[in-house]
Amino acid sequence: ERAEPPAAEPWLEPWLELDPRGELEDVDFVFAQMAGDWDYSLAGKFTGLGLESTRGRPGFSGLSGELKSDARNGTIVFSSANVGFDWPRVFPQALAADSLTGTVVWRQGRNVVRVVSSDLTVGVLDSAARSSLELTLPLDGTSPRLDMETVLPEVDLVAAKRYLPTRIMPDSVVAWLDQAIQGGKGSDVEFSFYGALADFPFDHGEGQFHVGARIHDARLDYAADWPSAEGLSGAIEFTNASFLATGSGRVLGNRGTGLRIGIEDMRRGVLTLAGTTDGPLAEVVSFLRAAPQIAEHLGPGYERLRVHGGDGAVGMHLTLPLLDVTAYDFKGSLAIADADLSVDGFSPHATDVNGVLAIDGSAVTAEGIEAVFLGGPATARVLRPDEPGYRATLAVDGETSAAAVLDAFKLPFGEFVAGQTRWQGSLMLPSREADEPGPARIEVESNLTGIALKFPVPFAKAPAEPSNLRLDFVFSGDERLLVDGNLGATRRFALSYANGPAGFAFDRGAVEFGGSKPDLPSEPGLRVDGNLPELHLNDWLGFAQSSALARAEPLYRGARLELAEFFAFGQRLGSTKLEVSRDGTAWGVDITSEPVAGHLEIPDPSRGRAPIVAEMERVYLANDPGLEGEALDPRTLPGLSLHAQAFGVGSRRLGRVDAEVSADPLGLRLVSFASAGDGFTLEGSGGWLVGPEGTITRIALNLSSSDVATTLEGLGIGAFLDGESADVTASVYWPGAPSGHWMDHVGGDVAVHVEKGSMLDIDPGAGRVVGLMSVAALPRRLALDFRDVFNKGFAFDEIGGDFTLIDGNAYTDNLKLSGPGAEIGLVGRTGLRDRDYQQQAVVTAEPGNVLPTVGGLLAGAGVGAALLIFTQIFKEPLKGIGRASYCVTGTWDDPQVERITADRAERAEECAALPPGEFAVQR
Repeated sequence: ERAEPPAAEPWLEPWLELDPRGELEDVDFVFAQMAGDWDYSLAGKFTGLGLESTRGRPGFSGLSGELKSDARNGTIVFSSANVGFDWPRVFPQALAADSLTGTVVWRQGRNVVRVVSSDLTVGVLDSAARSSLELTLPLDGTSPRLDMETVLPEVDLVAAKRYLPTRIMPDSVVAWLDQAIQGGKGSDVEFSFYGALADFPFDHGEGQFHVGARIHDARLDYAADWPSAEGLSGAIEFTNASFLATGSGRVLGNRGTGLRIGIEDMRRGVLTLAGTTDGPLAEVVSFLRAAPQIAEHLGPGYERLRVHGGDGAVGMHLTLPLLDVTAYDFKGSLAIADADLSVDGFSPHATDVNGVLAIDGSAVTAEGIEAVFLGGPATARVLRPDEPGYRATLAVDGETSAAAVLDAFKLPFGEFVAGQTRWQGSLMLPSREADEPGPARIEVESNLTGIALKFPVPFAKAPAEPSNLRLDFVFSGDERLLVDGNLGATRRFALSYANGPAGFAFDRGAVEFGGSKPDLPSEPGLRVDGNLPELHLNDWLGFAQSSALARAEPLYRGARLELAEFFAFGQRLGSTKLEVSRDGTAWGVDITSEPVAGHLEIPDPSRGRAPIVAEMERVYLANDPGLEGEALDPRTLPGLSLHAQAFGVGSRRLGRVDAEVSADPLGLRLVSFASAGDGFTLEGSGGWLVGPEGTITRIALNLSSSDVATTLEGLGIGAFLDGESADVTASVYWPGAPSGHWMDHVGGDVAVHVEKGSMLDIDPGAGRVVGLMSVAALPRRLALDFRDVFNKGFAFDEIGGDFTLIDGNAYTDNLKLSGPGAEIGLVGRTGLRDRDYQQQAVVTAEPGNVLPTVGGLLAGAGVGAALLIFTQIFKEPLKGIGRASYCVTGTWDDPQVERITADRAERAEECAALPPGEFAVQR
């Protein structure tokens, strides 16, 4: 029961504030006053004894045992169960003990009461804590002093959090402790407290509060959303207001030793973490990526780093204010050994990477990192960035081969690129702390010295020729990869790749020649625009067929080019404007040049060799021997439906032309050809086919003229004669392509028939394009021998003859010109390849007298027989001007006409050339 001593006794007031409670049994109590002082003696048993916590002092409840006491000293023997301990100033709730046994002795001095125990055992946290204590209670109301030591053999760390003095800690620190200690066991737990209770937590060394334990397999979540420190083994300590865990464990991605996790002052709540670990680099990087503060600090570019092998040794010192985790400070180092690294979306790996990275605040630096990249040695440095929005720049110098680059990026142009060169690159890491963080970027530069580019113009380059290449890769926030750059000063490009399940794939792009950086098109596909000094279409067609460029053809969107020189299909078109657009499965091409202008519809290659449809204003093809199509394979070319308002080849003008060319397994077939020029029409067919011995071109033509001179001029032959009408039929062939060299080895047959005209007085060599009419050179010579017939020119009623073409030579045995005053018969060879003559002519001024017989023989005999007849006729001396024979030799430009004398005829000196082989006897 509560005792009520007289209020006049001040020494009793502290006891009354403690509010003693409980039950007493077998009590022997004596209270008396002796010599003016109060005295008492007390003995008995108590159950559930308690004292209230007052004036910052701790209280207790549930004590049971035996008591012997007087006014000066006493003894308590505890045998308690379910004991409570309440100290609101330090602990947020009363602490409970399963049991309390042992002896406590107290003595009262003049000013204090001392409570001493050396053998207390407390049952707490499923363990028996052995304690010794000395509690000094001043009677003047000042703070009690506690000197206490407690030892627990084992404790669960999560359960032990209830026994921490959290009342003296900030709420954020209390929350951190509740979050941080998530598992593990403690052994050899020691609790000690020395000092006045009011002085706790002993900021100035007035005392000491200490809890220490060995920890095993502990887990510490030291920061929200950061990876845990797991498997910790070592020691944990609470000293006054500080916390410290040391030892080894899995932190920073690997297991390490020398770890320190601590809070210097629980009231301020600044956590520090320091330690070093080493192990697989992939686990280190996974830790850094999983730590949100570090990942955000390093920026989005770091998130793309992928580790495929190697080891990492990490040293780190983290200062993390628990009251404001965003105000952290991070310092560390990462030593990399034999690593294999890549960047997501950038396929090449860096192997054999060795070096050390240093991180200090927002700066990452490094020197002398060595690696193998793109098949060659590379060195790297990590520098402070030159541009705002970035945290660091990884600068790389290396050497690589073309083969290694092609293999790394899976490029198909191995046969077009060769050599080895130096290069420089940089990886720019964004800073999230910047007001406007930049995107992750990779820049690559090289002058390509040592690299040969065997692409067609304008991308051709010799190995010794420098040509600066710059590539800028930007990983944008919308999961796109943007690439822009240039090759040389005038070839610029901008490309965009979209990130998908299979990685980055080309979406759209632009190439600009001779201008500024191009803008990306609004629609998917690739555009090519600008100005070029020259372009060779045949080279690009061959390049497309021999590389994977053809597979990328569906990606092309269009082009707008201005070309100073344009070469296509063996033609030199000069200054040309090209506009190319894609419409569904066909290409539309508008071409404007001096020789060629119009619109073409080119079908998609997926349609096989479907014909090109050409609606042309004009097509004038050159016949330049230096611009041949010999390298083309007609089996790979599409058909052609041509409609041209004006068409020409070389100096020949064919007028309006309609032609249909169909694709054939063996090449191309000219199904039909029709032209209408000034005074003539031309029809034909043919083919450009591949046989066992190579390509061969065949042409069959029919020419009808109503104005011979105009027709000859239009066909580029030269008007060496005039006539009312003419018909020419030809069936010819030659090896190779339809090109300017077709006459070099031409073969076949030609038939000529001209009505009512006259030979014109022209310079020698007129008609040299065809070279068949050597009679054009005769009138000047004949005017000497047949003045009465030829001094006013030579009119004819009919010209007719047949020619056999063999290997670039035209042979005739029946060319005959019939006129009112004379007739001319001619046999022999015209050299189409060598542009020369070897012919013999017979002339008579008696029409219908001699030559009809000769003409009949010529019409039916072979060349050899005709020459024999000539020889026999001219063995007799020629008389008067009735008959004469001439030998025509020399070149087309300078033909030589020589009269054959009787002596020469008598010696059977013949000048006409015979065709080879069987043609010498029978054509």
